[in-house]
Amino acid sequence: MTTHNTSDFNTITVPSAAATDTDFDKLDEIGFDESDQAERPITEEARLWWFNGLPTDSDTMAVGWHIKYGINPYIDETCEGMGLQKYFVQHKKPDKDGNTDPKPYWRLRQCNLVVVTQRLQSTLEMNRNVEDRMGLAYAWETVRDEMGNPVLNKRGKEKRQTVLKARVFVHELYSHGYYNWLPLTLSGFSTDSMLEALGEQYRVLDYYAGLRRAQGKNAVAPFWLFSIPLGPGQVKLVGEPPDQGSIYPITAKIPATLDKDYLKQHLIPRDLIDIIRDGLLSETVLWSMEESVKLASGRNGQGELLALPDGASETAPSGPRSLPSGDENDLQVSAKQLEWIVSQYCGGSDETVREICAHFKVAEPSQLRVSHFRALVAQVQAANKNAQR
Repeated sequence: MTTHNTSDFNTITVPSAAATDTDFDKLDEIGFDESDQAERPITEEARLWWFNGLPTDSDTMAVGWHIKYGINPYIDETCEGMGLQKYFVQHKKPDKDGNTDPKPYWRLRQCNLVVVTQRLQSTLEMNRNVEDRMGLAYAWETVRDEMGNPVLNKRGKEKRQTVLKARVFVHELYSHGYYNWLPLTLSGFSTDSMLEALGEQYRVLDYYAGLRRAQGKNAVAPFWLFSIPLGPGQVKLVGEPPDQGSIYPITAKIPATLDKDYLKQHLIPRDLIDIIRDGLLSETVLWSMEESVKLASGRNGQGELLALPDGASETAPSGPRSLPSGDENDLQVSAKQLEWIVSQYCGGSDETVREICAHFKVAEPSQLRVSHFRALVAQVQAANKNAQR
């Protein structure tokens, strides 16, 4: 035993004995439960992936929707409980760390997606103005190699490809207890097939509206009210030689003849309706505007593996794109930003609009600035985060 003298008191160190088997046995008396379990840190964002026929360690090619295994224990537990197949997938290109080892994935192949967007826009609409977005981020970007250098086509010009990003809930996962949305990124020819497949949702919405009108009830149907069954179609060649590849186009597995049973099967839960309406939709619309500008201006930089076959690319439309220039805070709000402020933030209330104008010291809504828009966005995002705590 050692005594240490100080000016005020003595401290005595007493070496303790090492733990014994008896000490471990006594831990049972404490009664730890699942809430005490130390969970591993999540170091990678869980996302939904689309594969166009990659080799695996099984007799099945990786085609369709997948989720990476081992990065989110809640997803792994849910997928395992659903009895989904798990296998290792060999990517064609190294990951961001230069690793070429096969990666483990859960195989969904086909699933029902709840796409968080106010409505579907055509490429004609979205190519006119990169800030005109309603929930889906979409833009043209330069194709780059593993080193980040632009890839050139046979004419010596930079290859361009379309990129589509979305926030989606997987209906099956939600029904089995996983309640978070997943990010989804597609590129190249897969974006066209995805947009075409999403367009089939309007057949469902029209059918639903017809039933409701016949009953004398409210026939309004948000785009996300019913999940969309999406899976791979027949493989097809895309691009031009020598830059030709093959893809499995994303197709909507919606029956030609709809009935009420289909609506019942794909109607999303009431609590998910509330989640989307109570802030997620507005936040996603704002995100889609900002993310589209980032993509178009080359500020994506997330190092994602996209659903694009090697060598397949497209030609970007000619003509100017509406990109912000100069100090963004000195610009007036765009039409879409103003629409969000009036319809989403102010709820269409003229009185609230006047209050917002008075707060920012402008005479009318059209004089609001981008800095004002961003301040309102930050307020909504902060409110959403607080509500989730």
